[in-house]
Amino acid sequence: EADVATLDQTNRVRTLEGNVVLTQGTMRLAAQKMVVKEDDEGYIRAEIFGSSAAQVTFRQKREGSDDFMEGFADRAEFDDRADTLKLFSRARLKNGGDELKGEYIYYNSATEVVQARNAIPDGKAVPTPAGPANRVNITIQPRVAEPKPASPQQRESKTK
Repeated sequence: EADVATLDQTNRVRTLEGNVVLTQGTMRLAAQKMVVKEDDEGYIRAEIFGSSAAQVTFRQKREGSDDFMEGFADRAEFDDRADTLKLFSRARLKNGGDELKGEYIYYNSATEVVQARNAIPDGKAVPTPAGPANRVNITIQPRVAEPKPASPQQRESKTK
């Protein structure tokens, strides 16, 4: 979905602008602009751009779980064939209360491998002094263990 769409059917390129939403299964990507390219086998690659007012947003239900992965960045790249999402600049990836922040985050939804960096790979960024603002930040919430059912011996000792 988009406010404006330009389709180049010969080269299989779609340029979508204004309140763009890409939905595929349980995955939803929203942005200001997307350039979507389709290969000969029907897989897509998308370059996704936020605006000064809103970042790119990503949400996808995790396989075999009720949890959702959520991501935010100024720019992103999605590869349908590889099941990967790359988040660039002010990137965040959330899963429940857990959160990962960095300048670059790579997420493979098929393997559930996540990688974060404090700089964009091959970026031409000006070196900045080391410090908390220039490091990857990970917040992991404690897991609440579910109580185990009592064993027959434990139930028996409680009834005596």
